[in-house]
Amino acid sequence: MNQYQFIAKSKNGIDVYFNTESSHVLTHFQASGSLKPKVSEIISNLKISSNNIYESFNINENIGFSELIPTTEKDEIIYAKRLHRETYTRFAKNRQPIPTSLITLWICKENDIYELKSAWFGPITPPIPGDPWENEQSLPFWLSHALVWGIQEIDRSTITKECPWK
Repeated sequence: MNQYQFIAKSKNGIDVYFNTESSHVLTHFQASGSLKPKVSEIISNLKISSNNIYESFNINENIGFSELIPTTEKDEIIYAKRLHRETYTRFAKNRQPIPTSLITLWICKENDIYELKSAWFGPITPPIPGDPWENEQSLPFWLSHALVWGIQEIDRSTITKECPWK
């Protein structure tokens, strides 16, 4: 339990933690200092009633910037692995994040612990191709969307212009 840090207690009394060593949410917290308190607030007002929560919450005001953008053939696309991930992410260079009123949370119950796996400013997305949760929407979605380059930390040795999913 040492690698887990408490983030919030849900409205119905469930403690939620995140893994301080390997969680995907770490990169999002590092990219935006205002995300963690907003996530804590959402969890505090959430009634957890299942073992897997993957949901977007509309705050009804611009609360941050989404790194997710739709792409066109004019975008300069590169791929790289973000920290704490085994799969490649598609990035668009020379683009900017867009204002959003959405925060997406992914909370899973594993080994009797409710763990915040990830959270970000912006909408729900299908898992990235190659992810264990990948589905039939993953490849089409991620071939037409990307994250803005330069915000999240990546493993620089993995940068490539070649699509690793085909």
